[in-house]
Amino acid sequence: MYYPNKLRSGTKFTALIPALIMLTLFAFAVVLFDIRGGLAVMFVSFTLFSVFSFFLYLRTHNSSFLAGSLMQLLFGLYFATVPRGIFPFPDERMAWFLYLCGIVIGVWMVILVVGKRKNKFKGREVFELAARATELSADGFTDRPRPAGKSTYTRDELMGFAEYIRRNLIALPYREEDRVVFVPIRMGNEYIFTFSPDSFRKGRTWIGFDFHGNITVSMSKSDYLAYKEELSFDQLCSNLGQLFIKFMEYYKKGEKERIVYQLNELKLSQWM
Repeated sequence: MYYPNKLRSGTKFTALIPALIMLTLFAFAVVLFDIRGGLAVMFVSFTLFSVFSFFLYLRTHNSSFLAGSLMQLLFGLYFATVPRGIFPFPDERMAWFLYLCGIVIGVWMVILVVGKRKNKFKGREVFELAARATELSADGFTDRPRPAGKSTYTRDELMGFAEYIRRNLIALPYREEDRVVFVPIRMGNEYIFTFSPDSFRKGRTWIGFDFHGNITVSMSKSDYLAYKEELSFDQLCSNLGQLFIKFMEYYKKGEKERIVYQLNELKLSQWM
């Protein structure tokens, strides 16, 4: 069954900005210096990209970012070790070894990114699912957290669920004294939370699971206004909480794959 998207179209070009900056710097370096300077720019750029991807891996424990970090590091080494690079290899066999490693990791990347969409932050899908059964209403936004129901789970189940939600880029979990708070992440926001995860949650939508089974939801104004139409705020918060309660039930029953399947079934753009 087809459901029209409830959210306004997000930007699809954020991910291209670093690449455009890199290519611009490469062109300037070639003009001002020579091809050796341009290759040095490519080496430094891909090394920085690799560090960023590795930070993402540490934050999310998602294997696609580890693969991406290794791939970017190999690209950086390639540009540094070509004959006119800043560290040219005297032995061609080392260069061919890098090429072989790049092919292996490239196949791994294709499987994770194209086949399994492992590197997509799924906050947008979360908000779309929450809005599906939400009616139009002008009951108005409020920043006060809303109770969204109850569930039963052990502390170990909640911790395991939080790790699964983190690893599959559905939300970023924050452990507090008496609960775990889940902050959905939409594509384009990864640059913010990677380097400042503590401040990332401020002013954002969150779903809280306390250790007594109480579920609380707080919807941010920016996320609420991202919808095309004015939806019932109370119902939207309730649906968001119920969605995560359903995800928890899937996890407890050993059917956690259904969580990602349900999100991927929306078939939203890889870059939104």
